[in-house]
Amino acid sequence: MALPYGMDDAKLASIINATSNAVSQMQSLNTAVQHQAQDYILANNSDSGRIMQQALYRWNGEFNQIVADLNTLNDKVSGLRAHNNNILFQTVDTAKGARL
Repeated sequence: MALPYGMDDAKLASIINATSNAVSQMQSLNTAVQHQAQDYILANNSDSGRIMQQALYRWNGEFNQIVADLNTLNDKVSGLRAHNNNILFQTVDTAKGARL
């Protein structure tokens, strides 16, 4: 049976796992950025410190948007995976009922 988008369960699971791993790695990176940025801003009370603070605000907004987008992607892929599995189980049940 052909599945939507040509992706089987293993491929969808792979996308879900890769996306979750990417979000975890990004969160680790963000923790390091936040720690370093705060130290830099506190130690550099000048124009360059303010520029760094503005860059950090931009980073925070972009980071949060990327994480939200990846989580939305995972939700959609999880929904597609559940839909595919429901169709597969219904098809198997129908075939068993028809004794095919």
